[in-house]
Amino acid sequence: MTSKKRLHLHIGTHKTGSTAFQYFMRDHARVLSNAGFSFYEGMKEIENHLELHVAAMRPERMSFSKEKYEIADIESFRHEVANNVSRHYAAHPQSEPIFSAEGLALLRYPDELRTLGQLIEAERFDVRVLLVLRNRQAYLDSMRRQILKVPGRLPSQEPDSHRYVEDDSWLVDYDHIRKLWADEFGPDNLTVIDYDAARAANDGNIIPPMLDAIGAPTNLKNKSRGYRHNVDTRWAKIRRWVAKHKAF
Repeated sequence: MTSKKRLHLHIGTHKTGSTAFQYFMRDHARVLSNAGFSFYEGMKEIENHLELHVAAMRPERMSFSKEKYEIADIESFRHEVANNVSRHYAAHPQSEPIFSAEGLALLRYPDELRTLGQLIEAERFDVRVLLVLRNRQAYLDSMRRQILKVPGRLPSQEPDSHRYVEDDSWLVDYDHIRKLWADEFGPDNLTVIDYDAARAANDGNIIPPMLDAIGAPTNLKNKSRGYRHNVDTRWAKIRRWVAKHKAF
């Protein structure tokens, strides 16, 4: 029997270097392609494939992205997402697809993961899930600061909210997160990285161990060690804006 091609699904969590990883992967898409991978192009944000969790999440539930983009007709949106994913596969038929969206860690229920599986056509692939977890209190503190960055946005006192960041928040129920994804895609297909330990072992850089987890080539890992997120991503944004608007 022919073995299935791998699909790599980086699910976050928030505040664990996801943005740096996403920009790095997009900036090095050609190197990835030459190595047999393809980095999916997001519908709302090129690097962050947030539409996956928005489309998979139960309609009544909320997330930062659902608040930002005010997507009301979820059924139609799911159809758009599924079509976009299919187009990516058609354009890269021989590659191992890579998806990355920290919002996926906000999925809480088995039916949400089943919906996600339908969106990415999981039955076609050997799905490998990458989860990055950090110290619980540091995570909650960082999330609280992130929430407050947006004028008028406050932490919630509703325990089920994605903005509930008290010590007993469901956001740091890591045992539940691990079990949920292991049950859906198999415990051997779930890789968990300790964010704090990984950064300490890599001079503060979380990207190299994430690349190791997906089996990225050595030349790509070497590039990641000198990657400066704040600087490199700014120029990456400019390059993509120029390309999009054909300024030159």
